[in-house]
Amino acid sequence: MSTPPPDPRPSRRGRIITSVLSAVVLVGFAIFLGQAYVPLPGVSDCTVTDIIEEDGRRGNQITLYVTSCGDYYSDEGDGIEVGETYDFALRGLLKPNIAEWTPAS
Repeated sequence: MSTPPPDPRPSRRGRIITSVLSAVVLVGFAIFLGQAYVPLPGVSDCTVTDIIEEDGRRGNQITLYVTSCGDYYSDEGDGIEVGETYDFALRGLLKPNIAEWTPAS
């Protein structure tokens, strides 16, 4: 007697596991994109009270701007000075970053 060939379709359990893993990967990718690229509402009339230089994970310098509107990270902040007031366009969900800045009018 010969045995029948195995069913080439994945089992129900296999499809469920594949679906769950796909969902986890998609959520992780969405969080990765959201933390860096999602535009946020801008803030205006923020006075910079402190500038802190931190070492990044990749050996680069990260600048934290402490302002009257909150604390924001930026690589775009050349020219921002303590005591001055600025308008910021922000992006990122977990650690808001300064996408653009202009002196407050």
